[in-house]
Amino acid sequence: MAEFTRSEYEFSVAEEQPLGEVFVGQVVAVDRDLPPFNEVVYSLVFPPTPAVYDNPPLFRIIAHNGTILAYQPLDREDTNCYRFTVQACSPTDACSTAKVTVHVTDINDHAPVFLLPASPNDSVSVTKHFRSGDVIATLVATDADMGDNRRISYQLGDVDRLVWYIRLSS
Repeated sequence: MAEFTRSEYEFSVAEEQPLGEVFVGQVVAVDRDLPPFNEVVYSLVFPPTPAVYDNPPLFRIIAHNGTILAYQPLDREDTNCYRFTVQACSPTDACSTAKVTVHVTDINDHAPVFLLPASPNDSVSVTKHFRSGDVIATLVATDADMGDNRRISYQLGDVDRLVWYIRLSS
């Protein structure tokens, strides 16, 4: 009988890998019978399916060695974790299963988006009565990434043009 060395496997793969086959991890099963009855054949029992059903599957497993591959790019912002079952069978059809969890890790693939000031004009109005040191606006932005990739810093750009614009507008 083919038996997995572990009942559960966890792997991580970075999101937005190029289209093709990206290595995710490898599961291992052993059949203690003598050759030729100790060959192990791997398969996906309950593979996750893509949102568009005419696309290729998200994952595949190489039948002769248990290597799991991502077959298309994964997006952490859409799905951050996949769970499915793999099966290992011996030539006598004695099979066992194991659970697989694939965590999709974040890359910095999203730009921050300003919530305030709001689109479409992305501007702040200031009256001529404000004094030096007055708060004229609080900027608010968000980022769909995670962890350090979500961190936002603010910086004034083209300050000379900004000051010139304020003088013209007053």
